[in-house]
Parts: sequence; structure tokens; C-alpha cells
Amino acid sequence: QLFKPKEDKDDSTKIATEPPEVLLLACRQIVNCLIKNILTLEESSVENSGSSQRLIACLTTLQLFAKIRPQLLVEHASTLQPYLGLKCQSLGDIQIISCVARMLELVVPLMEHPSDTFLAQLEEDAIKLVLQHDRPIVSSCLSCLGSIINKVTHNYKLIRDCFKKYYEYLIKYKTWLEVDYIEMLNENKRRAIFRRALFIVGMLLRHFDFKDPEVLGDLSPCTKDEVYETMMFFLQRDDIDIQANTLKAIGSICIRHYEFMLENQLKMFYHKQLTSEDAPLRMKIEVLVNIENYLVEENNRMIQQDLEWKKRSKDENLKEMGDVSSGMASTVIQLYLKEIMQSYLYHDMQVRQVALRVMQLVLEQGLVHPVHIVPYLICMSTDIEKVISHSADKQLLDIEKKYPGFIHTKSSLGIRLSYELQKIMQDNSTIVRGSRVKEKGEYPTALNGYLYSILRNSRQQRRALILNILKQFDEQARTSLSYMLYLADNLAYFPYQVQDEPLFIFHHIDIMISVSGTNLLQSFREGLIMTEGQQKQMMESENNEATLHTIPAISALDEDDEDEEMLLSRVPEDTSQLQACITAAQGCFLLLMLKQHIKDVYGLSDGKIQLYSPSEPAKAYEKAITRRSNALFNPKSTLHKLKEGDPSTCLDDDGRRDLIRQYLDFKQLMLQLDPDDPDDEENAPKVLTALANANQQVNQIGPVSSILTEADQFVLDNYKDTPPKVPKLVISNRRFESDTKRTPRAQRSLDKAKKHKHKKKRRKFVSSSGDESENDYSDPDFLA
Repeated sequence: QLFKPKEDKDDSTKIATEPPEVLLLACRQIVNCLIKNILTLEESSVENSGSSQRLIACLTTLQLFAKIRPQLLVEHASTLQPYLGLKCQSLGDIQIISCVARMLELVVPLMEHPSDTFLAQLEEDAIKLVLQHDRPIVSSCLSCLGSIINKVTHNYKLIRDCFKKYYEYLIKYKTWLEVDYIEMLNENKRRAIFRRALFIVGMLLRHFDFKDPEVLGDLSPCTKDEVYETMMFFLQRDDIDIQANTLKAIGSICIRHYEFMLENQLKMFYHKQLTSEDAPLRMKIEVLVNIENYLVEENNRMIQQDLEWKKRSKDENLKEMGDVSSGMASTVIQLYLKEIMQSYLYHDMQVRQVALRVMQLVLEQGLVHPVHIVPYLICMSTDIEKVISHSADKQLLDIEKKYPGFIHTKSSLGIRLSYELQKIMQDNSTIVRGSRVKEKGEYPTALNGYLYSILRNSRQQRRALILNILKQFDEQARTSLSYMLYLADNLAYFPYQVQDEPLFIFHHIDIMISVSGTNLLQSFREGLIMTEGQQKQMMESENNEATLHTIPAISALDEDDEDEEMLLSRVPEDTSQLQACITAAQGCFLLLMLKQHIKDVYGLSDGKIQLYSPSEPAKAYEKAITRRSNALFNPKSTLHKLKEGDPSTCLDDDGRRDLIRQYLDFKQLMLQLDPDDPDDEENAPKVLTALANANQQVNQIGPVSSILTEADQFVLDNYKDTPPKVPKLVISNRRFESDTKRTPRAQRSLDKAKKHKHKKKRRKFVSSSGDESENDYSDPDFLA
């Protein structure tokens, strides 16, 4: 950034191509000073280990200058070159040689008429280091040779000789494996040479174009394809060490020869390693690193091409360029992006970090539409590793600024993926909490709280997000109890700022419980065995299809003449459907406990909740709210039910009794929420008592029904296809033997002053011979 030329504000047509002279002078002085320090420190480094560390620091600083402005070190190249002949006796020596090789790679091509002796000595030192030392030095020296030979000396014979030596060994090793595979696996000396050969051959094909006749010389024109076939042979071996080292070499080859990444054989191997749970950790990381290196190098190549194009743009015809390779990164990444994103959902942090870096590169280079990556960025923002979560947060914020509305469209999928990630990270697939205490002593925060904070400023988007979350509590959604708990945790700890946010949640919780609760009670009763009276009524209804309106109407909420023993006798052998209904009813309990929690935390009154209407102008409920207590959301009954796990579909007597008790408790709660006397102020304490009883039942003896398992979902999904066992149940809107109609819940608060109390009456069966005017309510579609 320092060396970027400043634009001339006075003359917009004048393009600055060079940084300020004063800045260049200062940097030149710093570089000269560092070179002097290096020469001074070299003399004392033999006796003093501390000076060796300072020498490394000086060379590292010089390397940074070389990356930005290599011209500054041109006159010092001859001073740096002798360091390639340093004997590697410590880790510090390896760092020194690597730094010097990287600097000479950038500086030597800029030298005017370097001496032949200097270049020959440089090539000789570099190739010796390649033949003798380990990967860090081999990598930096081959990169240096690639720059010098391709741009200056064109001494490709040196490269061919090196290539022949190691590729011939790979062919030999391949033959040995085919003849005696077991013996070769135990040959450690040969294996060490094999690893070196793989790495060097891969790096040579990365830095030199083996399609160029000048590079090939007497080699076969199909050399790169032959190398690829040999590599694929080693990749198919069962030995993890051979596979991992081969994979690293293939990654180097594919940086220059991207077409191999489009081959079906390599593509399927990459996909398998990224998505399979059985794939070794080392292989997952190697595949992701290969893709990351390809994207980095491809981006560097494009930047270099852009700089060269600017130099000759006036002399070139854009129509005649025909640069096909310029867009290949996008083509390649689209073959692997789905699998890369799926690989992020993994327990090891290294895999998640590399996957994040790859996705960042994809977004920065604009290789795919960002909407495809948004769900996984939402998932990443819940990662326990701060580096990952903060990076994902930044990416989400940038996308929301550039493309408003994209994040909202993928928010539901993102939350689902974040739940899957937390199941992996929390080491407990049964109980997955949707909140986290970031610092000891702090109030918990919602894992998806940052997502909500991004969407909160738009009233429409935040409401849509809340509604999508609440939909998961509907009995038709077939949501597992574990996921409902995760969502409830998030709703409990979202950073609400204005009254409209929690009031909107309360409004829709009331609606959902009213509808879902009664439907669940009805589904439970339909799963019971029919009594003799109900069987008789069923026969009569089949014989009187023309007068279906005379079928007895039984209200699930009004049936208060049943006792525990009678219901217990009607429980079938297979209780899977009844258990599924009770599990789904836990969603209603969760919503009620969530509502009470948010009311307590933000100090919202019942009167304000009753008067709220989501259709009112936005400003009516834009008053700021703050947290008034640090109460924690802790639904004990739900947590206990999750800890109990999955009971058998055929329960014992205690299990059946507990199932009926849970049904009666839930039915009692619904009666208190939907009473005959709609005076909410009197019934509020009853609801709180029912919720408290639900939590207290955790300490009672007896099995608790299971979460919504796959078996439960199968029963519920297929229930509609089975013939009904009892007469159709409806929620009656009138009191039998009374002409007074019940008032819809939405109108109760408005008509409270005009209403008078009615004494609750017992449910009655209406016979088929009764007054037809009282049987108009037998139509199951007649609901207020």
C-alpha cells in the first residue's frame, strides 16, 4: 500500500506510475542498513546464538521488502548468493537458506546483464540443496530455479537431468510394488527416497512447463500425462503414507495443469475424501490444501497477467487475445465447492480452518455467486474457534452490504447447518444448546445472534426470520425435540432492542399453541383403542353416509368425564404414535416457557402483550427495551426428556401410565390456555402453575416419553393413510345444551367488559336422533 502511486487530484488524466521519490529513498536506506547488519551479525553468529536469531530477523525483513519492491535489492544480490552454500546444521540455517532463495527468485530476473559465473554458481548451489535437503529448502530452491531458468538462463538441461533421475526412481518403485507389495512397504530406506522423488517431480511440473518443446528436449511429448498416470497408480494404493505423499505431488502438478482436476478419476477421489466420514484426517486436509494452493497461485497468475496487459494494452487487440485459461478457476471450483462446504462440518479444527480459507478465496475472487456460500457462513459464525467465527461474521456483513436480502433467503438453512455443527462440536448429539457463555461471568448469547443482529434493522426480514424459526415448532413440521430446544435457546437469547421484537414472538406463540395444541390432543385420542360405544357409532355412521352431520361430535378439550384408568385401558400395544404426539407437545411447552422467560427478562406486562397487534404502524412499538434480569432459560422437563433417550414402542404398565398422565397434563394446560371463561388475568396464574408442574415432573418416578425419532416421524407421516379408529373428533365452538357461542380468542380482549361468566358444563354425546339444529356443529370444517 505504501508503494501504490498516489493519484494527481489536480490532473485526473495524469496517471502516476511510480511511488514518491522520498519514500523510495527511505526504503533504500533501510535495506542498505539491514544488509550491513547482516554482514556484521554473520561474523558473530558462530559464537553467539542470539546474533543468529537477529540474522534471521534481518533476512525476514529483507524478504518483505523484496516481495513489495524487489528493485531495492538488485545491487545486493551478489551479497546474498553465498548464503545458499551455508551448511544446514540447525533450524535457523534452514530459515536463512529459504529466505535467501525466495529473495533471489524475485531479484535475479531484474538484474541487468548478471555475470555467467554468478548465475552458474547460483544454479549449482540451488540444485545441490534440492538433492540433499528436506522439503522447505527443496520447495524454495526449485521455485528460485524456476524463476532464474525460465526468465534468464534457459538452462533446461539441468532440469531435465534432475527430472529423469527422480522420475525413473518412481517407475522402479512402481514395478517393485507390483511384484512384491508387502516387502516394499517395509523397506524404509527406499520409501524415504520414494517420498523425495514424489515431491521433487511434482514441484518440477509445477515450476516448469513440460508442454514446451524447449523444456522437454529429448523427453516424450506426453511426459506430463505419463507422470499423472504414475501418480494415480500410487494414489490407488491402500497405504495412507503413499496416498498422502502422492496427493501432495498431484496438488503441485495441478497448479500448472488444471485440466487434471477436471478428470473424473481425480475428481471422484477428491469428493470421496472430502465427504466420507471414514476418510483419514490427513487426506481431508491435503485435498483442501491442494485446492487452496491452486486458487492462490491462479489468482497470482491472473494479477501478473493483468500487470503485463497494462504494459502492452495499447498495442494489443482485445478481440484477438482468446485467453481461455483466464476463467478456469471458476470452472474448477464449481466441481468441488459443494463437497468443500460439506467437509466443513467436521470435528477437527484444522479441517474447518482450511475449508474456511478456501471459501474466503472463492468469495474474494468472485468465482461463484455468494448466495451459495451464505448458509455455511451462517454456520461458521457459530464456531467455537474465534478466528473462524469472526472471519465468517465479517464475510456475512460484507455480503449483506453488497447484496441486501441474500442472507435472509438462506437464513433457515444456515441455522439448520449451525445445529448440525453444534451436534458435532458439543459431543452430545442428544442435548444441543443454542447458546454459549463467551466469557466467564457473562450472560449467555445466542449462537445465531449475529445473524439476527444483521437482519434486525429490517422489520420485514427479522419478522420473516422469527416466523421461519417458529414454524419448526408446528406439529406438521415433524421437528425433533433436540432441534426445537436449539431454536428455543436462540430465541431466548437473541439481542432484542425494541418492544416490537419480543411482542411479535408472543403474538405468534399464542396462535401456534392454540392451533397445534388442540390438533395434538385430537391426534392422541385418535391413536387410542375404540370403546364399544365408539365402535357402535362407527357402524351407524357407515350405514348413514347420507346424514354424516348426525355423527356424534366429541370435543377433545371438553371431554372432562374421562379418567386415567379408562384411558389406560385404551392404550394400544404399539405406542409409537402416542409417544410421537406427546413429544410434539413438548414444542408447546417449550414455547410457553420461552414466552415466560422473555417476559421476565425484559419486564413486559400482560396488558401490553394483549394489546399488541403486528399490523399496527412500526413506530407504535419501536420503544427501546433492555434486559432487566439475568434469568437463564432452563426448560428442565425438556432436558430430562432428552436425557431419557428413546423408549421402546411397547411400554410396560408404568410407561403407559406415565404416557396418559402426560396427555392429561397437556390437556389440562390447553384448557387453562383456552378456557370457557376468557378472563386471561385470572387464568395466567394457572398457566404458570401448569408450567411449573411440568418442570417438577422431572423428579417423579416413571419413564418419560421419547424425542421424535425416525420411527415416530414415519408413524406420523403415514397416519393419514390408515383408516380411522374412532369417530371424527372436532373442537366444538359451542357449549352443548346452550345457545351461547364461544368467542374467538382474538376478540376476547376487546369484548372483555361485555362478557359474563358461564359455568362449565359437562360434555355430552349427541345421539343421531337428536335435534338437527344442535347437530350443525358436527361438520369438522366448522371452526371459529
